[in-house]
Amino acid sequence: GNYHDFESLLLKTALRHQLFEDVDYDTFSDDRNDLNRALVNLLSAVRMYTDQTKHTGSELGGEKLKASMEEAFSAAYDSDLSFRAMEALRNYAQHQSLPVHGFTATQSLVDDTPEVPFHEKRSRHSCKPNLNIEYLESCGRFKSMVLNELKHLKTKRKSELDLRPMVRRYVDGISGVHTRIRTLISANVTDAEKLVAEHYRRFRETIDANAKALSAVET
Repeated sequence: GNYHDFESLLLKTALRHQLFEDVDYDTFSDDRNDLNRALVNLLSAVRMYTDQTKHTGSELGGEKLKASMEEAFSAAYDSDLSFRAMEALRNYAQHQSLPVHGFTATQSLVDDTPEVPFHEKRSRHSCKPNLNIEYLESCGRFKSMVLNELKHLKTKRKSELDLRPMVRRYVDGISGVHTRIRTLISANVTDAEKLVAEHYRRFRETIDANAKALSAVET
C-alpha cells in the first residue's frame, strides 16, 4: 500500500542518483515532490484508517468498544515520539506545508577496511528525506510539545532530522494498534463468521445444494 510506495520510492531515488550523476535542480525538486506525495499519501491513509476504525468500533460494540480502540491509539501515541511526530506532521501537512523539506542522496563504503582490495569494495547508496526543525519552528503552527521533543534530538546535519526511522516506527506503531484492535473485535468476528456460515448452510439445504457463494444485500 502507501507504505510500500514510500519505501519503494526511496530505493528508486537512491538508484537514480547512483546511476546518473548529472542531476540538476529540477531533478532534485521533482524527487522531493515525489517524496512529499508518497509521505502525504501514507499519513492521510493512516488518518482515514484511524477515523474509520473508531467509527466502526462504535457500530460494533457501542461506546465501550470505541473507548477501548481510542485507548489503543492513545497508548501508541504516548509511548513513542515518532508516533507523535508523524501525527503532528500529518496535521502540519494538511494545514501548513509539505512534510519533506529536503533530502540527501548519499554513498558510503560498506567494506571500508585495508584488508579489502579497492576493486572488491562495496558501496551503499541511500535516499534520506529530512525534516527541518528550524523551519518548523519558524512556521509557528507545528504542535509545540512535539516540536520541543524533536529539538532535543541530536543530528549530524544541524537541524535536519532523518524521516525514515520515524516513518518506520510510526508504521510499526499502527501495526501494533491494529493487532490490539483485532483482539478487541475477535468475538464480534467469530459471531459474524458463524452467522454467515449458518445462512450459507441453510441456503444450500433448502434452495441450492451446489451454491458456491452468497451475497448479502442491505435493503
